[in-house]
Amino acid sequence: MQLPEKLEKRLRPNRLTIPAPISKEMPLGDAVKQFTHFLGIRPCGGCQKRAQTLNRYVTFVPYR
Repeated sequence: MQLPEKLEKRLRPNRLTIPAPISKEMPLGDAVKQFTHFLGIRPCGGCQKRAQTLNRYVTFVPYR
């Protein structure tokens, strides 16, 4: 489902600070994508769509 452009701009991902060794912001979808790639799981057709959806909701930020 496509959201109207005005509403899409107002929606921002939640920013979670995690005590992990990351040096820059990392969206949740990208983190899942890297982890599954590390495990050797091949991406399917829905993987990109899932990553985009997760990226809209949560972003990890470095612990300072």
